[in-house]
Amino acid sequence: MRMRHGVAAILVLAAGLVSAWAAAMPKDLIVGKWQPAAEKGKDYQFEFNRDGTLKVSDKSGNKELTYEGKYKFLKDNLMEITLEITDPDSKQTATKTQKVTIVRISKEEMTTSDEMNREESFKRLK
Repeated sequence: MRMRHGVAAILVLAAGLVSAWAAAMPKDLIVGKWQPAAEKGKDYQFEFNRDGTLKVSDKSGNKELTYEGKYKFLKDNLMEITLEITDPDSKQTATKTQKVTIVRISKEEMTTSDEMNREESFKRLK
């Protein structure tokens, strides 16, 4: 009887550790709205959806601009982001794709590095 309880306790503990580890993966933690932590980026907002879609809002000019895109994880901390960017004046659309590494991520903060090794910090919006 003791052996069964011991095995059951180990299984429950292992299941808890696996779920805690799975929940802490960047692909899960990134879902939500983020804003650059630096003052110069406060006009931008990034919304990562669970289905791999991305919306970027830019309130830096006279009007708010929104860009739609997609993201996918190539590795645990490496993602590829593709955005459709339309110039508001010429109405021409360009597709931009970039690989971004997640250096650190938690429920409240994230630091990324682009292909040119430029790091940027973000905070989660509530």
